[in-house]
Amino acid sequence: MVHNRTVAARDDLAGYAWEEGQAALAGRIAHLRRPTHGAWVLNQLVREYRREAEDLARLGETLRQAQAERSGDRMRAATAQRREIVQSLMQHTRDLTAQRGVRFSDEVERQVSASLEAALCRPTGRRPIRGRLPDRGPALASAPRRARRTTSSRDA
Repeated sequence: MVHNRTVAARDDLAGYAWEEGQAALAGRIAHLRRPTHGAWVLNQLVREYRREAEDLARLGETLRQAQAERSGDRMRAATAQRREIVQSLMQHTRDLTAQRGVRFSDEVERQVSASLEAALCRPTGRRPIRGRLPDRGPALASAPRRARRTTSSRDA
């Protein structure tokens, strides 16, 4: 997988820090987690299409203002713009993964889409999309799944 290069780069950087006598820094670098496949894809998208990703983050503020002002016209216009930007970014994601020979599963698509939608909820002053997947929420497909019981203890 392409994003395994992240691990090699991390290990190289940790080794360099160790060689330079920065043992504490080397330890911190070595313990950085490898990004999930979805987070890696999102990072690639934001690096390649930063302007569109930032436009999406700013659009969240427009949506919040339109809602606060109860402006139906502005809400409709901003919602149409949101849909257009998200669709464009998702197409860019499909194109990027195809160009790089990386698998783009339905689960990764849901993760990236949920992350883009979550960017709308962040206040403008906070960092825009930076390869972080939402921690919670029903839209996140990678949330742990619990086995369903087919019968309850009461039914037995």
